Amino acid sequence: MDKPLTRKKRTQLQRKLMAALEEEVGILSPDLQKILIDDLVTAFENRIKVFKKFQQKPKETENLQIEDIAEIRKSFI
Repeated sequence: MDKPLTRKKRTQLQRKLMAALEEEVGILSPDLQKILIDDLVTAFENRIKVFKKFQQKPKETENLQIEDIAEIRKSFI
């Protein structure tokens, strides 16, 4: 994913997430639901970018250890 999702794809993903998480986000106001779902889509995009970078360097990630995974997680916090 070299570029952000198109507006159409982003909207489709937001709808799918909303449907999948309907019960969980249903307790929030509509405005907060939209914010949360948008944040989840953005987080998804960012994760894909990071994993794509790792995948492009197969020799470096071939022997990925638990410590390496912990470092990857830190990049999202």
